[in-house]
Amino acid sequence: MKKKASILGIDRGSKYIGVAYAPLESEIIFPVGYLMNDQMIFFNLADLLKRYNVRTIVLGWPTNQKDIQ
Repeated sequence: MKKKASILGIDRGSKYIGVAYAPLESEIIFPVGYLMNDQMIFFNLADLLKRYNVRTIVLGWPTNQKDIQ
């Protein structure tokens, strides 16, 4: 049985990267959690791409919020 394709959402931060996915046919977004932004991040993202059969990646756009450090 073939896995359904999905969209992976990534919100990058300096320490953590938030991740969520949604099946292409669905409007429901499922949070995956967060990944540590360290030397293993590309291996961890590759695992998620395979696990969720990702066809599209959506990146969060950072804002210049001066009150967050």
